[in-house]
Amino acid sequence: MTSTDVRKLRNLLGRLSERLERMQRYTQNLKATYNIEDLRQEISHLSRLVGVMDLRADQLTLDDLDALRDGVARINSLSSIPELIREVRYTTDVHKSARAALQEDCNFLRNTTIGLQIGINLLDPGELEDLIPNQKVAAYQFAFKDEKIVVVDQLPPSSEPDSSLSAAANEVLVEQGQRILTDLQGSNCSPRLIQAFVALQGKLAEHKNVVQIGMLNSACSKITIASAEELSTTLLELLKAHVEGVYDYLAQDPNWRIFVEHSVSVKLERKDIDELAATARALATRLEAADGAAEESVPAALRTVADLTEISAKPDGRLTLALARTIENMVSLVTRVAAALKEDVFSEARKWTARVVLGSVAGAAMIAIAKVPGAEWIPETISYLLGKMGVK
Repeated sequence: MTSTDVRKLRNLLGRLSERLERMQRYTQNLKATYNIEDLRQEISHLSRLVGVMDLRADQLTLDDLDALRDGVARINSLSSIPELIREVRYTTDVHKSARAALQEDCNFLRNTTIGLQIGINLLDPGELEDLIPNQKVAAYQFAFKDEKIVVVDQLPPSSEPDSSLSAAANEVLVEQGQRILTDLQGSNCSPRLIQAFVALQGKLAEHKNVVQIGMLNSACSKITIASAEELSTTLLELLKAHVEGVYDYLAQDPNWRIFVEHSVSVKLERKDIDELAATARALATRLEAADGAAEESVPAALRTVADLTEISAKPDGRLTLALARTIENMVSLVTRVAAALKEDVFSEARKWTARVVLGSVAGAAMIAIAKVPGAEWIPETISYLLGKMGVK
């Protein structure tokens, strides 16, 4: 193992240690019970284990990682105890229930452990593919169809008890929005506002992806506020009410609620967001240049999530997560192909497309996306696979 490899492993172990220290801080503020004491002891035990692993980072074994995974599993098993309903100070400016905090941190610990296993290069054939997380609820998900990457729908669950009410609310919003759009087109408002509103109404009518609707609703909200002086009082209030109505409609969808909850923890600096946006655009350009690699909707999707982060100087967590998750979903799709490079499971065309995608995301973007909760697995996975491909 080279000194560079050891340094990477120690960096990952350092992330684990920092997260465990945060877990110790917020659990110390919970009322002491038998359950809470058990939780604190498990966190302390895992913290000590990570410290020992750091001392011999150049000699880590699969037994070490098994012990690490077992420790995370024990902590996660305690996330259902009743005492965790209490709200805690998660970060400087974020408060959430102790249960939500613990579950998010356990996800981080699991994902970072995947990075450690990849980093020590002790994977059996096909094992990496099993470690790669599935695609998540996002602005866009992808699949291979006829050797090309395509965008796939993320339809709302029709089995939900309130699905009929949601469909009725959607119909009202579409009709109401059409009347507002007519008024907008007859006003002196910015063409940018009309364009954003048309896009929002189109996605509402399609009713295929709540995250896309939420992103465009956020865009409309920000552009409406910026265009307030160009609008009559009545039209301004109608637009504000419509935006709130769309958010109320989205709140009925469990996928949207989960997405919003995760977005609260996304805290990226502007430079990180710009790096991810530039990566999405570069990836779109490379896929277009790679004849037959992707349908036209794929580069368009990547550019859309990049463009929406530029609506304001400080994009909210939802817009940032929509961008990061879209890139993560693309990486999740192609890493499964790249992980089977020596097998005949995937065609050469798909493997070549995987190289294009991984090569585009490698670099500064890997550092930025690893700061997004749930995406910690990406840097080590891409580095490992590019090394296997002989790409430096």
